Amino acid sequence: MLMVFFSCIMLEITHWNYIMKALLIIPYLAISAFIPWEKFSISEGFLSNIFFDIVFILVMTKWLKLKLEGSFKFERGDVKLTAATILLAIGSIFSLKALGLGNPFIYVPALFLNLVILGPIIEEFIFRFVFIHFYAGTKWQKHLSSGFIFSMSHALSMFHAPQSWHPFFYLQISYAFVLGVICSLAFEKRNIIKPILLHMIFNLFFYVATVTNTI
Repeated sequence: MLMVFFSCIMLEITHWNYIMKALLIIPYLAISAFIPWEKFSISEGFLSNIFFDIVFILVMTKWLKLKLEGSFKFERGDVKLTAATILLAIGSIFSLKALGLGNPFIYVPALFLNLVILGPIIEEFIFRFVFIHFYAGTKWQKHLSSGFIFSMSHALSMFHAPQSWHPFFYLQISYAFVLGVICSLAFEKRNIIKPILLHMIFNLFFYVATVTNTI
């Protein structure tokens, strides 16, 4: 009985620890979404929220004592995740075109830098490298939580966006959830390179579709 009692206490402490960490997601999303970062940009092509994200990553890495683990090794499962990423990108672009939704990416400065390079690197360090330690539950519950939080971070963009862009964000919330789960699966062995590459591949399709006026 005593062992059961202490086991229950330890379980509660563990879940409480996850809850306390998870609560940090809320202020991060709020700061990212509601501060008008464009007013503090140092140049037209360099978004100032990047500095906030980098500081957040460094602080969380220090606090949680996180380390990059694993060596990059292409495995059979990576082929499936890459194929899923490409199919998701193509399907999302065709859906965007078929529905006749506007494409806000045409207004992003230095599109290749921000969409294909900086965006995937910073977002994967935050939503996988850092936030994966905030989720409790089974392996799949953590993957789904990662996808959900990632999609919600995109949903918050609607607060600053014109009403005409909202239909696009509804679609983006959907594909961001799936992409978040895929990248979380790629990060199972704590190698951040794989989810970054998958994220870059996905965004590259949107970059090409945007500059070629496909969408």
